[in-house]
Amino acid sequence: MDKTLIIIDFDNTLVDVDVDWEILQHFLPEVAESLPDTFYQENDWLQFMQDNYIQMKQKGYSINDINKFVSSIPLTIDFKYLCNYLGENKNKFYNIILSGSTEYNIHAILHANGIEKCFDEIICNKSILDKDSILKLIPVGYGHNCKYCNKNQCKTYIYNQSLKGKFKKIIFICDGSNDLCLAKRLSNNDILYTRIDHKLYNILIKNRNQNIVNCSIYPWKNGNDIFNLIKYQ
Repeated sequence: MDKTLIIIDFDNTLVDVDVDWEILQHFLPEVAESLPDTFYQENDWLQFMQDNYIQMKQKGYSINDINKFVSSIPLTIDFKYLCNYLGENKNKFYNIILSGSTEYNIHAILHANGIEKCFDEIICNKSILDKDSILKLIPVGYGHNCKYCNKNQCKTYIYNQSLKGKFKKIIFICDGSNDLCLAKRLSNNDILYTRIDHKLYNILIKNRNQNIVNCSIYPWKNGNDIFNLIKYQ
């Protein structure tokens, strides 16, 4: 395909926060406050959130309550403008979201901001409502023993399964340490946009003399930083 593949992460990239964490703090603050800093990396976060959706239901929160709250979560500054630009130029770009977040929450936020049609594909953990209107979470991807990937998802595995070799160039817009595994597979023809003062950026700065990635690297603070470069692609 003679297009550039645009891969956009979701939490802390397209949106300015981690959506699951915001949900916990809003609906189950006692759970959020009890978590050690290493919990996310050491545990199956998807199963943990599944248990918390059940607990939310038991506390009387409905799926409508969750939807209303999630829909209010803001996009990162200027990302609506960036997404609309990418959506208007699908002759050049194939736009996907690749995330360990949950399908229901991603669609709620995209719909609230009117940018659903900007994306050609959304690859994330699936979700369905069961008979009691509780979200059931279904993992997409494959976890492995990489110290950076999530327990239940490796973005490199997903890329290799469905995207590898189909595009002339890759632009990866992200922020987290779990994005490093895929970033290391990018070629010198590709571009990595990494969010300033977030985990991936800090890893790259710490290892700047070791050339741990082959692609070009551009730091960003907001969607306009990315737009000002991507418009020339």
